[in-house]
Amino acid sequence: MTRKGPSEVEILRSLSDKGSLEIISSVTSGVMKASEFSNKRGLSSKQFYSRTAHMIKCGLIRRDKGHLFLTSLGKISYHSQLKIDYAIRNYWKLKAIDSMKDANEI
Repeated sequence: MTRKGPSEVEILRSLSDKGSLEIISSVTSGVMKASEFSNKRGLSSKQFYSRTAHMIKCGLIRRDKGHLFLTSLGKISYHSQLKIDYAIRNYWKLKAIDSMKDANEI
């Protein structure tokens, strides 16, 4: 069976830096244009367009009349990123749970 859509690696690569995560987060907050984002986040226009072009190629976002929107794949990927962010914020609690599990195994 051949896969015609983006691979997991391509999707993770397109979301693998802080600028890309900020872009996709901003797109979820509302429709935005490049000029609005670049001025607020400190990314150059080239950085913004490079990242959004990769996200469009992977099918995470789409552009319509200069505005950016999340696709269904983008929404799922974004929600997965939120779960990872939640886990990171609760790292020490998760570490404590692991320690308790390890202590019970001894």
